[in-house]
Amino acid sequence: MTKIFVPSDLDDYGLNPYEFRIYGRIARRIGHDNEAWESIPKMARGCKMSESRARRALQLLEAVGLIESIERPGYATIRRLTPKQNWVTPEKLETIRASVIHTKSKTPSKSDRGSKLVEALML
Repeated sequence: MTKIFVPSDLDDYGLNPYEFRIYGRIARRIGHDNEAWESIPKMARGCKMSESRARRALQLLEAVGLIESIERPGYATIRRLTPKQNWVTPEKLETIRASVIHTKSKTPSKSDRGSKLVEALML
């Protein structure tokens, strides 16, 4: 029997099912170099959700510091899981989620990933 271990700090963080599923997908796809580079369309199909839902989940995960993304023009974006000390406190999750939901961009870009909101909340 295969066992899956989910640390309590991640399980209790407050992610919704879509965010949690995308985080798990990235974690499973991480290679020996601590990088995952699956495209959003493939990730969304694999997670049984729409691309827009997957994009919002990715934006939230990055905005709260659970993942970092490295854009590669012409190639899929590299995603890495970040250490817990990079995570925004769970108490700020709902505020950041509300900001991500109201982002109108179809694709995450450096300007709409929520980094400015996170910086403001951390002050």
